[in-house]
Amino acid sequence: WQTDCNHLVNQYGIVADVVPYNFVFRVQDDFCQVPKVSYATVTIKVVNPGVIPPTSITCIQTAPNGDLTINWNSSINPTNSFVSYRLRSLQGLDITIPDISTTSYTIPAVNAVHDFYIGVQSGCNGNIIKYSDTLKNIHLVLTNPGNGTAVLQWNTPINPQGPNMNNFVHIYREYPTNTFELIDSVPYATLQFKDTIDICSDLIGYHLVLPNYPCSYNSNYAYDTFEDMITPDIPIILGAGADTSQNGNVLITWNQNGQEDTYGYVIYTFDGNGFLFELDTVWGWQNTSYTYPDNLANGPLSYSVAAFDSCFTSSFPVTYQTSAKANINKTMILVGEIQMCEKTATFSWTPYVGRAVSDYRIWKKQNGNWEIILSTNETTAIVNVDNGESYCFYVEAVFNDGNSAFSSPSCFVVPSPGQPSFHYFELVTIHDEDVILTDYIDASVGIQAIQFERRRAFDGAFEIIATVPVTSNFTSFIDETANVNEYSLEYRTTFIDSCGGLAPNYANINRTIYLSGNSDEYNLVNSLIWNRYEGFNAGVSHYLIYRTLNGSFNAGPIAQISNLDNNQALYSYTDEIDNLISNVESNVISDYSNGAVCYRIVAVEKTGNIFGLQDSSQSNDLCLNYKSFVFIPNAFTPGGLNPIFIPVITNVSETNYSFEILNRWGDIFFSTHDILQGWDGKIDSNGKDAANDIYRYRIEFEDQNGNFHTKTGMVSLLR
Repeated sequence: WQTDCNHLVNQYGIVADVVPYNFVFRVQDDFCQVPKVSYATVTIKVVNPGVIPPTSITCIQTAPNGDLTINWNSSINPTNSFVSYRLRSLQGLDITIPDISTTSYTIPAVNAVHDFYIGVQSGCNGNIIKYSDTLKNIHLVLTNPGNGTAVLQWNTPINPQGPNMNNFVHIYREYPTNTFELIDSVPYATLQFKDTIDICSDLIGYHLVLPNYPCSYNSNYAYDTFEDMITPDIPIILGAGADTSQNGNVLITWNQNGQEDTYGYVIYTFDGNGFLFELDTVWGWQNTSYTYPDNLANGPLSYSVAAFDSCFTSSFPVTYQTSAKANINKTMILVGEIQMCEKTATFSWTPYVGRAVSDYRIWKKQNGNWEIILSTNETTAIVNVDNGESYCFYVEAVFNDGNSAFSSPSCFVVPSPGQPSFHYFELVTIHDEDVILTDYIDASVGIQAIQFERRRAFDGAFEIIATVPVTSNFTSFIDETANVNEYSLEYRTTFIDSCGGLAPNYANINRTIYLSGNSDEYNLVNSLIWNRYEGFNAGVSHYLIYRTLNGSFNAGPIAQISNLDNNQALYSYTDEIDNLISNVESNVISDYSNGAVCYRIVAVEKTGNIFGLQDSSQSNDLCLNYKSFVFIPNAFTPGGLNPIFIPVITNVSETNYSFEILNRWGDIFFSTHDILQGWDGKIDSNGKDAANDIYRYRIEFEDQNGNFHTKTGMVSLLR
């Protein structure tokens, strides 16, 4: 069986790449009486030799004059079976191109959409043509509706989109001539576009490009004369309020107009009669803010904005095409009121008018730092503040689109509770066993009370002992619980201000004088020691030492300690009292009937106190008790050096005193109840001199503790 090219036509009369032929073979043996017969079916495929696969159109490009250039990929011809390319269209184009290296072909302008496909002729005697997909040239149709817009419509090269095609079609506008500007890109499947004319009147061209690999599709060039008949869009005011970067300025912002031929914007506000007037003009499409000095506190202030383009109207006088005015936007006025004692500030503000507000944010500006302290949907708020701090508060109205505007500021220094111009803890002084405290403070600023505190000197923390209301500059308190006879005490004061707050600082510390000492009963010497007084503004000038024998300190001081060393912690004094006790000729002994000598120290302030005060502070009273003392001579010499026999007795009661002289037979020669009367050697009954002899004495007395004592003994009378 000999095959040829005709065998490549299938049963449908179409030249095919492969045509199958089926053969049936019958085989019979010649050996057996009954021969075996077998059948076999064999399919033989006749293959068209050298069939070249179809190529593909890579792009179709339109020249400015409308000519179309169809581009395709070059075919591979390994068996030299290539015959020609066949470029065809559904509209009747049929071009044979025998050169395999040719990859493009240009046809004259068709000014319409044509459907192109290309075939590769090859195979047995060129009996087969393999065709590509069908693709269209992009044909742009430009329509001028006369309303200031240009309407562009076109077709896609193929659907669905080819694998090497870009997802977007690029739209170019030609203006001025030979100057192309990419004005937009639209998705591949989009087949129309409306361009707003922003040129007053002129010839405008359009051109489309679909990026593609290895070459791009581009449309024809379409032109028409267009006129800008569209005014700019009505502006949308984004916010009107305080310019927080420049104190005292108003800031108005709006959106950039959607019409790119916008020439500028006109700012409007209301005059005193409530009519809108042109406040100013902002030139430039992209300039979308306006700042000018005004006092927002005089508001609320209202504003509007209109946009205008470069095209003149036909009206007289000639004006620019201008949009309608934006919605009136009204600024916020913030008012703050300080509650000093509560350390709060209450704010209220006018609502923002002109835009939908999602919430209001309260901003605090302190020491140059900004902080959002709360958000609210109300138009009032209470915030915490600190006394003495300087603040500026703003309210920011946040709109649904994320833009915002600030209110007028509310700036203030939070006052502090009135601070006294002076505060001096004037004095602590001991009276009996109480401590009298006196504080001196400027009460004119509303001081509520003085807080007195105490501790043992240099020992532990202070404790509050009293809080005393203030009614004048001087506030006193008597501390009846102080142990003034055991140790020195320190006191300090602070105050409660007009808001009820406790002042953090204290006035000067005052320290009481603690007087202690001991007695030498044998030598009749009293030793005193005391700490220095602390607290006088001018310091201590001197210390006065007072002594009493009968409980009254009305007499003057017995001594003065001067020339003080302010750093000296302790002072001392020695008081010799033997001359007071041994003088039997005076009545001083009767002052000691209670058996105690008491002392008091008084600190006297120097002059020069800056508060114009001068004080003195008393110590505790120190009493040194003496036991009853009896000294009885054992002999006396009437008419001689020791003419009187008298007991020397101290610290006894005069009312229960008895002194008798008896002879050896018990006769009473002398008797007296006067503690100052002695025996002169005479017999009371007859006044005669008693003879030299040894006599017995008997003394009865009551001591300072109320105990009765009897002393007896012998005394010699010598003449």
